[in-house]
Amino acid sequence: MRDRQTDDAGRLPDTTTCYQPLKRADQATIAALAFALFLVACGHALRGQLSNGGWHSRDDATPLSAQFQVDLNEATWPEIAALPGIGERTARSIVDFRRDHGPFSTLRELDMMEGIGAITIARIAGHVDIPSGIQRELLVADRTSSRTVFAR
Repeated sequence: MRDRQTDDAGRLPDTTTCYQPLKRADQATIAALAFALFLVACGHALRGQLSNGGWHSRDDATPLSAQFQVDLNEATWPEIAALPGIGERTARSIVDFRRDHGPFSTLRELDMMEGIGAITIARIAGHVDIPSGIQRELLVADRTSSRTVFAR
């Protein structure tokens, strides 16, 4: 029985290969190249910041605004709760009011509800869509077919 693997000629495989560390001069060359690459990257970043008007913080960023419309006669309470100044409780109240009194014809009808006043109505006015006239009639008539149709 053999302890070691041999090739066909009975020789042991060459396992004496050793790796020599880099010479001092080669180490210095690699370090100098890495440092030069670092300087180029820093210069590139700095040049980009200076051409864009300098460094900016998050606090200096212009806030984004989202534009959206909510149909008060069709929206669910989570959709209504997304309106400015309307929370979950008020949104649920609007849905209940709509269920009990029928679809809204004007935004001013919200003023009849407790907890909603002129300030809240003014806040949400740009985000609320209430189909009027023939649109509302088609909407109410078409609820039986479970489709929503708006005449424009």
